[in-house]
Amino acid sequence: MSNETTATHAQPAMTPLIALATVIGVVVVIAVFLAVCHVLGITEYWAGFLFVLYWGMIEKVEVSRLPATIVGGVVGLLLGFATPLLTGVMGEAAGLVFLVIVLVVIFCMLMGWLKIAINAMTMIFLTVATIPAVAEQVAPFNAMAGFATGVVFFAGFICAGKALKARKQRVV
Repeated sequence: MSNETTATHAQPAMTPLIALATVIGVVVVIAVFLAVCHVLGITEYWAGFLFVLYWGMIEKVEVSRLPATIVGGVVGLLLGFATPLLTGVMGEAAGLVFLVIVLVVIFCMLMGWLKIAINAMTMIFLTVATIPAVAEQVAPFNAMAGFATGVVFFAGFICAGKALKARKQRVV
């Protein structure tokens, strides 16, 4: 790719004042999200932050990618928290069953099957949910509540912002 091609697609740099205003806006949005979580009694707000981090950085807040991001996150959390449930039902064999399930999920991902449910978001949440400290100390329902709150709050906020921007552009 030539320098001319990359230069035409580069975004203009922010001015320091716009960057500062953006940081202040982000701080306000995060503070409101944390306040909402506090009022609702949600302690596992990290799941909401992980959602918006992935959707923002990887999917570039594309609304068309929202369903796969949401479904992938839910599937990843369910898979990640399946080990304790399987252990209660199957005993020590649960580890082997869980390994087979994960291998099937990886195979499906490599084959491009069930893309809405098995994607990078699935693997991120599966990975986080199986971190020993998370698996031992986080109730699955609480993580799902944090995830759902993050989806409603951040996706709602961003989609509303996009709709307002589109409306403003139509008026101008």
